[in-house]
Parts: sequence; C-alpha cells; structure tokens
Amino acid sequence: MLRSLADKVGRAHPWEDDGLTLVELLVAAGIFMVIMGTVVLVVQTFFSTEVNVSTRVNSSNQAMTAINQAELDIRNAIVPSGSSSPFTSISQSSISFSSQNLSLSPVSITMYSSPSTGICPCTLYEQITNGSTTTTRTVATGLTSGQVFSFLSIPSPGETTLNAISITSTTTSSSVLASIGGVVVTLDVQPHAGQPNTVITSTVMLQNVLNAQGVG
Repeated sequence: MLRSLADKVGRAHPWEDDGLTLVELLVAAGIFMVIMGTVVLVVQTFFSTEVNVSTRVNSSNQAMTAINQAELDIRNAIVPSGSSSPFTSISQSSISFSSQNLSLSPVSITMYSSPSTGICPCTLYEQITNGSTTTTRTVATGLTSGQVFSFLSIPSPGETTLNAISITSTTTSSSVLASIGGVVVTLDVQPHAGQPNTVITSTVMLQNVLNAQGVG
C-alpha cells in the first residue's frame, strides 16, 4: 500500500520528466524564426536608409562643389581685347569663354557635359587652357541630363530684368554671344538608379560684362 501511494505521488506531475514535445519544439522554433526575421528586416532597413542618406548627402555635396566652381569661373569671365563677349561658343551642353584664375591671369575655359546628347548618366568636365598648358578635370558625375546651361540677355537701357535667350544648338554668333548677361547652371544628379535626384540651380551674372554695359 505504501509503495502504491508513493507511485501515485511520483506521477502527480508527469510532465516534469517528459520534456518538450515535438509540436512544442516546432512552435518555439517558428516563433524564434519570426522574431529573428523581424530583427534582421529592421537592421537591413536601418542600414539601407543610412546608406541612401549618406549617398544623397555626398551627391548634394558634389553638386554644390560643382556649382560653386562654375559660379567662380563664370563670374570672373572677362571680355578679351578686340572681342565683344567673353564667350566664343555656347550651347545647352557646353560653354567656352575667357576668364581669370586666382592669380588674375587670363585663361580659356570650356565646360561641357559628355555625352552631350543621348542617354545619361552624363559627366560634366572643365577644360582650362593657360598659355600652352591645358588641363581637364571632372566637375560632376551622375547627371541625368546633359543640358546644363541656359542663358540670359543683357537688359535694354532702362530695364533691370534679364530675359531668357533661346538656344537650341551650338552658337558662335557674335551678336548672340555679346547679348549674354547671365548664365543659368542646372545640375540634376542621380547617384544611383532608383535613388532620388538632387537638383541644384544657380544663376550667375557676368558682372564684368554688366558693369561695362552700365548695368548692375
């Protein structure tokens, strides 16, 4: 009788010796996989967002640096002796003009996007000729359009507004070149396919030309 009672007491909590069943293990494994999948997704999203933000910031910084360089060169444009304009050639994808570098020496500058037509991404280059030395450097990459430049006319006497000049192809006409009082530079940069574009526009006045015309 005592043995029978002991056996009953020993079986009062039979699960203590049985452990987890296969079904319980599968349920626990499923819950664990769901939790880990969620954690991995959150971590991936975080790092992907961080990379996208970093890439866009770098793209914006590159575009701003390019715009600043273009502003500096165009603002310092000078009219060479015997000419009526700083420019020798203009189009929506390129400009060639005379300017002054930091040492105030006259230089010839050509800024151009390549490819100028067709499918981008395009790259904006700057070619500087100082005497017999010519250097070419990359100004901006990842452009979604090769049409970077547009042009404004010198105001007529008594006016202050610079009107847009329609340019559809490369122009070397001296009368058109002499009428330019400002250049609008637009950089539309997309660092990678599928990422947001960064668009920066700057209007640069040809201060030396405007001063010579009694404007500004």
